[in-house]
This record gives sequence, C-alpha cells and structure tokens, in this order.
Amino acid sequence: KLVESGHFATLMFPFCLVAPEALDRLIPLCRAHKVAFLAMKPMGGGLLEDARLAFRWLRQFPDLLPVVGIQTCQEIEQIVSVYGEPAQLSVSDQQEIERLRCEMDQRYCRSCDYCQPCPQDIRISTVLRMKSFAKRFPVERFFGEWGQPLVARAEECQECGECESRCPYHLPIRDMLKEHVAWYHEQLSLHGGGQL
Repeated sequence: KLVESGHFATLMFPFCLVAPEALDRLIPLCRAHKVAFLAMKPMGGGLLEDARLAFRWLRQFPDLLPVVGIQTCQEIEQIVSVYGEPAQLSVSDQQEIERLRCEMDQRYCRSCDYCQPCPQDIRISTVLRMKSFAKRFPVERFFGEWGQPLVARAEECQECGECESRCPYHLPIRDMLKEHVAWYHEQLSLHGGGQL
C-alpha cells in the first residue's frame, strides 16, 4: 500500500540470500512505481558469515541498494572486492546458497517482532539472534548485564504458543528459545571468563 501510494521515494526492507521473499511481489512493485529499494540486513542480521557470498548474490540485483552493518574491517574488504568481480554466481556459490537456505529455512528469525507481545515479556527476536550478538558484544556485556537477564527471562517461557500463532514464517519459536538458551549456557561455561 505504501509503495502504491505515491508518497514515498524509497522503501527499506529485509533482503538477503536466506530471506529473498521480497523478490516475489515487493521488488517488482517498487520497480513499477519507481520506488528505490534499500536492502536491509544483507548479511542476515549478522547470521551470515560469508560477506563475499552474500554480496555476490546481491549483485544480481544492480538496482537495489544494500544497507549493511559492518562488524569487521575484513568484511569491508570482502564486500569491496566483490564489486571488482563479474556480477555472477559460480556453481559452488549456488550450491552453498542452497545449503544455507535449507539449513536456515525453518530457523531464521527475521526480527519482524510479529510474535510480540509475549505474556512473559520475553524479547523473542533478540534471544533468537543471540549468536549474532555474541560476535559483536564485549564478553563482559554478553555474559553480564545484557545477556544474563535476557536469558533468565527466556527461561520463564510457559510455552503458551501465542508467539508461534502470530509468526508469519511459522517458526517453531518455543523450540528455538530452548535451543538458544541452552547454547548461551554452553557458551557461558566455555567462555565465561575468556573471549568468544
């Protein structure tokens, strides 16, 4: 509706190799109405580790502008190098993309927060993106004042299922919360006094 309204020049929406849903209707609609498409989360919200592959995939769409958060100087170098190469995917790139899509298909939270509000006040999308935060946060914060309360709240899940009934991607949120809480405790025991 917003794209068709004529009131907007740009639209920013999540778009990456594991979340290509915008290709079906939204991107063609933007093109038809001359609304520029800004691709949010081209690295899957920090869950994709291969910047080179993520941007090789995005280069198939030269009229889209990626808006990316950079975590390391190495990622900048990888992304810049991709733009000096031909804009095409190799067979091995395509195979890796398919593998990632299969692996993340029913486990990739897009952080839309349609699952909210949670009756237990659990910050669901934040918990489901903890592995991404672990790469960016200082160890003291991840295992301290930020991470501990977040995980403690997630442990209070009553498994009511309200979140799953609202999730447009039909994710098994209750199971995913348990998995992320278990992963956090495992990391805490392995790295609590060291570095991730």
